[in-house]
Amino acid sequence: MSEETGLNDLEYVQLDPKNPNLPLDIDTHYIPPSPKREEAEHYHYDFRYCFVAKDIENLNLQTSEVTEYKWVNIEEMVLSENLGRSIKKIQRFILKPSSLK
Repeated sequence: MSEETGLNDLEYVQLDPKNPNLPLDIDTHYIPPSPKREEAEHYHYDFRYCFVAKDIENLNLQTSEVTEYKWVNIEEMVLSENLGRSIKKIQRFILKPSSLK
Protein backbone atom coordinates (compact mmCIF):
# COMPACT_ATOMS: atom_id res chain seq x y z
CA MET A 1 0.00 0.00 0.00
CA SER A 2 2.85 2.36 0.71
CA GLU A 3 4.01 1.84 -2.87
CA GLU A 4 0.73 3.16 -4.29
CA THR A 5 0.02 5.92 -1.76
CA GLY A 6 3.24 6.92 -0.03
CA LEU A 7 1.46 6.44 3.32
CA ASN A 8 3.41 4.48 5.93
CA ASP A 9 1.65 5.10 9.25
CA LEU A 10 -1.39 2.88 8.77
CA GLU A 11 -3.33 0.92 11.36
CA TYR A 12 -4.83 -2.39 10.21
CA VAL A 13 -8.40 -2.89 11.43
CA GLN A 14 -9.28 -6.51 12.19
CA LEU A 15 -12.86 -7.50 11.50
CA ASP A 16 -12.67 -10.75 13.43
CA PRO A 17 -10.18 -11.32 16.28
CA LYS A 18 -10.38 -15.10 15.69
CA ASN A 19 -9.45 -14.65 12.00
CA PRO A 20 -7.04 -11.69 11.87
CA ASN A 21 -6.28 -12.10 8.15
CA LEU A 22 -9.92 -12.13 7.09
CA PRO A 23 -10.41 -9.61 4.29
CA LEU A 24 -13.19 -7.06 4.41
CA ASP A 25 -14.26 -8.09 0.93
CA ILE A 26 -13.16 -10.15 -2.08
CA ASP A 27 -14.12 -9.01 -5.55
CA THR A 28 -13.62 -10.99 -8.76
CA HIS A 29 -13.94 -9.43 -12.17
CA TYR A 30 -13.07 -10.24 -15.76
CA ILE A 31 -10.21 -8.42 -17.48
CA PRO A 32 -10.31 -8.52 -21.29
CA PRO A 33 -7.13 -9.13 -23.28
CA SER A 34 -4.79 -6.16 -23.61
CA PRO A 35 -2.40 -6.38 -26.55
CA LYS A 36 -0.84 -3.06 -25.47
CA ARG A 37 0.20 -4.59 -22.11
CA GLU A 38 0.76 -8.02 -23.67
CA GLU A 39 -1.79 -9.52 -21.26
CA ALA A 40 -4.17 -12.32 -22.07
CA GLU A 41 -7.73 -12.25 -20.82
CA HIS A 42 -7.98 -13.23 -17.16
CA TYR A 43 -9.88 -12.80 -13.94
CA HIS A 44 -8.66 -10.30 -11.39
CA TYR A 45 -9.16 -10.75 -7.65
CA ASP A 46 -9.27 -7.80 -5.27
CA PHE A 47 -8.78 -8.63 -1.59
CA ARG A 48 -9.89 -5.58 0.39
CA TYR A 49 -8.73 -4.85 3.90
CA CYS A 50 -9.50 -1.90 6.15
CA PHE A 51 -6.75 0.46 7.29
CA VAL A 52 -6.89 3.78 9.09
CA ALA A 53 -4.39 6.38 7.88
CA LYS A 54 -2.99 8.46 10.72
CA ASP A 55 -1.22 11.01 8.52
CA ILE A 56 -2.58 11.82 5.08
CA GLU A 57 -0.37 14.88 4.68
CA ASN A 58 2.28 12.70 3.01
CA LEU A 59 -0.10 11.25 0.44
CA ASN A 60 1.92 10.68 -2.73
CA LEU A 61 -0.13 8.68 -5.21
CA GLN A 62 1.64 6.61 -7.85
CA THR A 63 -0.54 7.57 -10.79
CA SER A 64 0.59 4.51 -12.75
CA GLU A 65 -1.06 2.34 -10.06
CA VAL A 66 -3.89 4.56 -8.79
CA THR A 67 -6.39 6.07 -11.23
CA GLU A 68 -9.65 7.97 -10.92
CA TYR A 69 -9.11 8.84 -7.26
CA LYS A 70 -10.98 11.47 -5.27
CA TRP A 71 -11.93 12.19 -1.67
CA VAL A 72 -15.58 11.46 -0.95
CA ASN A 73 -17.72 11.21 2.14
CA ILE A 74 -18.86 7.80 3.33
CA GLU A 75 -22.43 8.32 2.12
CA GLU A 76 -21.18 8.67 -1.46
CA MET A 77 -19.04 5.56 -1.10
CA VAL A 78 -22.01 3.46 0.02
CA LEU A 79 -23.68 4.29 -3.30
CA SER A 80 -20.65 3.14 -5.28
CA GLU A 81 -21.23 -0.12 -7.15
CA ASN A 82 -17.57 -1.02 -6.70
CA LEU A 83 -17.07 -0.08 -3.03
CA GLY A 84 -20.58 0.00 -1.61
CA ARG A 85 -20.49 -3.56 -0.29
CA SER A 86 -17.18 -2.94 1.50
CA ILE A 87 -18.29 0.35 3.00
CA LYS A 88 -21.49 -1.19 4.34
CA LYS A 89 -19.34 -3.82 6.07
CA ILE A 90 -17.15 -1.09 7.56
CA GLN A 91 -20.25 0.66 8.85
CA ARG A 92 -21.61 -2.55 10.35
CA PHE A 93 -18.43 -4.01 11.85
CA ILE A 94 -16.15 -1.08 12.59
CA LEU A 95 -17.86 2.29 12.85
CA LYS A 96 -20.21 3.16 15.65
CA PRO A 97 -23.55 4.52 14.48
CA SER A 98 -22.90 7.84 16.22
CA SER A 99 -19.69 8.37 14.19
CA LEU A 100 -21.62 8.35 10.91
CA LYS A 101 -23.46 11.62 11.60
